[in-house]
Amino acid sequence: MKRVVILTLAALSLAACNKPSSTGAAQDAAAVAPAPPDAKAKSPPGAPIVSAAMLAYTYGYDLIAPAKALPDLFAQHQKACADAGPAACQVVGAAMSQGDDKTVTGRLTIQARPDWLAGFRERLAGDAKAAGGRIADSRTESEDLTRQIVDTEAAVRARSALRDRLQAILATRPGKLSDLLDVEKELARVQGELDATQSELAVMKTRVATSRLTINYSAGASLLAPRGAWAPLAEAVRGAAGGLATTLGFMVTLIVLLGPWAAAAAVGFLIMRRFRPRKPRLAPDDPQRRGV
Repeated sequence: MKRVVILTLAALSLAACNKPSSTGAAQDAAAVAPAPPDAKAKSPPGAPIVSAAMLAYTYGYDLIAPAKALPDLFAQHQKACADAGPAACQVVGAAMSQGDDKTVTGRLTIQARPDWLAGFRERLAGDAKAAGGRIADSRTESEDLTRQIVDTEAAVRARSALRDRLQAILATRPGKLSDLLDVEKELARVQGELDATQSELAVMKTRVATSRLTINYSAGASLLAPRGAWAPLAEAVRGAAGGLATTLGFMVTLIVLLGPWAAAAAVGFLIMRRFRPRKPRLAPDDPQRRGV
């Protein structure tokens, strides 16, 4: 009896392995080639039809504003997400660092429905301008999860079918206790894999149904620069001042590093010169002085 159970389990496992492969091949073909109008009528039962790509979008913004306005702007955006409710928007991460007026930075990450996020993104430039700042950079990225979702759905169906067959064997085929324990053990393993696969599928579908947005806040000194005909001259003066400060800093560092060694070398030179034997002075009429 035990041998029969083992052979049955092996056949079921082989069927489960073959099923996702054929289904995955059909899904890949459906994703590559466009489906005809009567695809639903010609497709076998249970074969998925991919009508559009399933994309997970990620947005990023770099917002520059005066340091004093950044905390209020950060709190305003965080409150907008909280007021929308967890069904529309959720705060994934929020951090604000305040050292002084020149070192204020922040980062806000939210996960939201695309329709709500579209309106929030449209208001970002206006919010930054009202705070005396601007959007310095914006990015949009997408990840195509179509194939992963289709393959994972096929794996869920295959493992569900295998679990149902194992449950039927356990309920309808009596046998030894050891054989029943083997079936239950295999059933627990398949159920665990099925739960894990369903969790992965839920995460991927959530990424497609919602979008993630990250805003980096920073204080920009350039916002205080004059805007007008004298702006190039002001920029040149600031650049020259920065270059001068850099040069002075390098010289100070060089003096600090080489100063002690230069002083030690000077002292050594003076000591050597003091104790070095002196040559006797020659009289004007000395033949050696005349080179004779």
